[in-house]
Amino acid sequence: MMKKTLKGFTLIELIVVIAIIGVLACILVPSMSKYIRRSQKAVDVTNAKQIYQAVELVLALDDDACDSFYKYNTGKWSRDGVQYLTVAKLNGTSNPQGGGAGSYYIWQPGNNEGKAFTDALNESMGFELTSNNSRQAAKVKMKCNSHSGGIKTDRWCIVIKKNGTEREVEIWASDSSTSGAGMIPHYRLWPNPDTEYVVEHYDD
Repeated sequence: MMKKTLKGFTLIELIVVIAIIGVLACILVPSMSKYIRRSQKAVDVTNAKQIYQAVELVLALDDDACDSFYKYNTGKWSRDGVQYLTVAKLNGTSNPQGGGAGSYYIWQPGNNEGKAFTDALNESMGFELTSNNSRQAAKVKMKCNSHSGGIKTDRWCIVIKKNGTEREVEIWASDSSTSGAGMIPHYRLWPNPDTEYVVEHYDD
């Protein structure tokens, strides 16, 4: 009776298989990265919309908060000839980059003019100090923290857009290492998200 000889892979066959896997990885990994970034940006836009809705609700129901919000006029900056005010800030990650970032685990105003508004918003959104008096991590996570050109985003900003006599609420993303009342956010997420967050530009 003849014994069956078991034949394994030859070295050439193994090299070919490894080369095919390498080529597939080179094709699939960039595509997967793009899908992940699309998903992250979509989540950020959704969270910005939720923040916006919470702000609008507080402004509609609380007259003191509304007066506080629109009285605030310290964090001024401009873009494309339009004037903006950064009224409140909140960390979008549990590991902010610096600039006194630990102060922003609940909504914080630039100064006392905006405190009645941020107090009302924190209560509405369930942001509070923990029992051991340390700041709790932001409940509204910011998923996409790096962008083209090395721009970092890990903090939410509630902004007033001033266009003549009209004033509009907007939600922006900024870098926590930039501190102070006059900090300038990088991207508008809601309403009318900037190009970086528009679906057809996600791959840029």
